[in-house]
Amino acid sequence: MKKIVFISIIILVLGCKNINKNRKMQNDTEMINNYLEVILKIKILEDDIFEIFFAENIKDNYTAKNKIKSTITGNEDFQHIVFKLPNRTYPLKLRIDLGANNNETPIEIEQIKLSTGKNFKIFHGKELKKYFRINNYIINEPDSNIYFRIKINEKYDPYLLSTDLSKIISDLFSG
Repeated sequence: MKKIVFISIIILVLGCKNINKNRKMQNDTEMINNYLEVILKIKILEDDIFEIFFAENIKDNYTAKNKIKSTITGNEDFQHIVFKLPNRTYPLKLRIDLGANNNETPIEIEQIKLSTGKNFKIFHGKELKKYFRINNYIINEPDSNIYFRIKINEKYDPYLLSTDLSKIISDLFSG
């Protein structure tokens, strides 16, 4: 009789461990959100407005419907600017507008992070420049994180354009 009780206790304990293991695996899976966050780690000295445009097809144009705006408070320290894209949006390309207030001043971009909660991809240094290219309203020294926003013929529109992010986005949501 003692052997049966002992064996029953062992089976019960092992069963509980498997249940906990399955719950942990389920919780890890749930940590991958149904949305993507684009997080800029940036130093900007004056207040401004940043925007992110996204497209779920490489051939699609950027539209006001697929835009997120963030008001920035200037600071001498690095800050994180978080753009949360709508649920179940899987952008293949991004456009990051770096100001709307006509500030012809430098900003420092330490990194751009794409995150689904559990999974993330961080772009910094040369990798940032590989995946995000500047337009002609930005001047950047080759080995620098500092981006100078400028006007050309009284027009101001500094932004970064991503390359095709489809593989990265797929990996973030499937991992």
